[in-house]
Amino acid sequence: MKRKPDIKNNIEVTSTIKTLAFILIFFILMYLITALITGEIKLNKKDKTGNDNTAIQYQEILAGEIFNKLEPQYYVIIYDFNNHDSSIIKSLIDQYFANETATLTKLYEVNLGNHFNKTIKSDVSKINTSNIKELQVKDVTLIKVKDGQNILAVEGVTAISKTLLGVN
Repeated sequence: MKRKPDIKNNIEVTSTIKTLAFILIFFILMYLITALITGEIKLNKKDKTGNDNTAIQYQEILAGEIFNKLEPQYYVIIYDFNNHDSSIIKSLIDQYFANETATLTKLYEVNLGNHFNKTIKSDVSKINTSNIKELQVKDVTLIKVKDGQNILAVEGVTAISKTLLGVN
C-alpha cells in the first residue's frame, strides 16, 4: 500500500519556509537601508583613484576637542553655522583651501548652534586661553593651536580673513 502524502504537513512546511524567507528578506532590506544611511554602502560610482582637489579638507568637531587634536598644528574656526555671517565664513574657508601654492594647515570647525557647544558661547569673549573650561566666544573666532596650546586667537570676519588669507 502506498502512503498518501500528508497535505497538512506540506502546507505547514510551505508556510514555515515562506515565513523564514520573509524574515530573511526583511533583515536584508533593513541592513541595506541602514548601510545606505550610515554611508557604509555608497551608490555613486565616482572613481576615487585620481587627485580630487575639491575634497573637503576640514571637518566639524565639538568644542571639547579644540585643544586635543592629533595634528601638531591646526586652526579651529568657531561660528554658528546658521548665522547670517556663516556664508561669508564658508567662503573664507573655501578661499583658504583654494590656495594651491601654500602649505595649508588643517582646519576644524565648531558649530556654536550645536547644543553640545553652547558652553563656550558668551556675551564676553575670553579667547586667549588654552583651557577649554575658560574659553568663551562672543563672535566668530579663529584659534590657531600648536601642540595643544592656543598660539593665536582672532575674532571677527575681518581679522579671520587677514589671518587665513593675508587679506587686508
